[in-house]
Amino acid sequence: MFENIHPFMDGNGRTGRQLLNFMLLKHGYRPVAIKYEAKRDYARSLETWQVDGDPVAFCSVFLDCVEQEEHAFIDLVEGLRRKPDAIRSKTDLLDRFGDTLRKNLARQDGDGKSAGIDREGPGRHMSH
Repeated sequence: MFENIHPFMDGNGRTGRQLLNFMLLKHGYRPVAIKYEAKRDYARSLETWQVDGDPVAFCSVFLDCVEQEEHAFIDLVEGLRRKPDAIRSKTDLLDRFGDTLRKNLARQDGDGKSAGIDREGPGRHMSH
């Protein structure tokens, strides 16, 4: 586990998350970002793994993030197949992806699960 080594003065967590994304890419998954709502659970479960040697909670939190990204991407592709003319620019594509993430969040919130999805969506950072 990279964060246990702590080779740098700063940036060990970011580097560790980047390494996790490289592992995901290696196995055919898209990279994920640990969203604001999931950071507390992520940090707590990582500490449990480091202190107690139990990776189960960490794997659960991380796999939830992976699953949410995969579902959002699938929903986006299915939406594009139904209405390919709806996307005119990269911003439209990001907005559509953000809408898909929010719908998945609403669906999961209804089930009482912690979703860990950025409620604002990725398109909020881009100017229209």
